[in-house]
Amino acid sequence: MHLLVTDRPFRCRGAAAMLLEEFVKEAGGGYCLVEASRMGEPQYAKKGFEHVMDMPVKVKGEEEGTNVAVMWKQPTAAEITVRWSPPPPSPPLPPPLASLPEEDLSFMQTLKESDRRKMGFLE
Repeated sequence: MHLLVTDRPFRCRGAAAMLLEEFVKEAGGGYCLVEASRMGEPQYAKKGFEHVMDMPVKVKGEEEGTNVAVMWKQPTAAEITVRWSPPPPSPPLPPPLASLPEEDLSFMQTLKESDRRKMGFLE
């Protein structure tokens, strides 16, 4: 979210609070940092944001600057979202030796009978 402002006639109805909650959820449990006006600072504090510092800002065209509150929120265990996706499927297993054509089994002729027995090809 880049900017959250409530138009004067619609203030104190909970719209900004709902959007802020959605923003925190969307962050997936990451740290959230905001720059709050003096009017917005108490609202962010109610949602668990902590004041870090005041930052001076100057609006173009205005003579005097003002301060905004820099606030952040550490995630709680309930807010942390683990994003997991299943691993890619394993490659298919090779066909059993009995189903291979004889020319593919030619390596068997190079093995000693004792080795073929150890490998389970002979009983």
